[in-house]
Amino acid sequence: MVATVIHDLRLRFEGDPNVVVVYIYCKFNRQDEQTLHQMLASLVRQLFQEQPRVPHPVRQVYQRHRDQQTRPSIDELKSLLRRLVCDYGRVFAIVDALDECANPHRNNLLDELFILHEQVRKNVNIFSTARHIPDIERRFVNCSTIEIRAHDDDMKSYLQTRVKDLASCVKRDRHLQEKITTQIAQLADGM
Repeated sequence: MVATVIHDLRLRFEGDPNVVVVYIYCKFNRQDEQTLHQMLASLVRQLFQEQPRVPHPVRQVYQRHRDQQTRPSIDELKSLLRRLVCDYGRVFAIVDALDECANPHRNNLLDELFILHEQVRKNVNIFSTARHIPDIERRFVNCSTIEIRAHDDDMKSYLQTRVKDLASCVKRDRHLQEKITTQIAQLADGM
């Protein structure tokens, strides 16, 4: 779904240098890579890659750290992010599967995104997907939200097409296929 949103936004604002779409895809099996440092660096990189030239502040930080053979600090990345956001008339910041990002990185990322929206530029639009997790829902209490759930019939239809990939003993047993499909659809609970 998020890939569709990103694609739609890019098509909608294609050719408009004042609009940028940046995104982060979170994955539960890559939590060790999803640090605040990595996520901020990714957003900074996406923001300056959209510009015709590397902005001066980015060049300065890069040269300083290249010479010292170090990496920018989180504070430097936050500062760059805040400066680069100001180069655009509108920014869409998208985070997919926020619930799959471990804390404290998740809360720190949200802190920074909300600072960008509330204090730096009101034109920073935040779009995120997540399962129902009270900690995340509290962070978005004053935001527009929509619940999207798959229906059991949709899940079953999808799973029935995937049963073909199972071992041959399962392929021959229609009753077992139906049992697997039904139980997985129930366990998915609309995900």
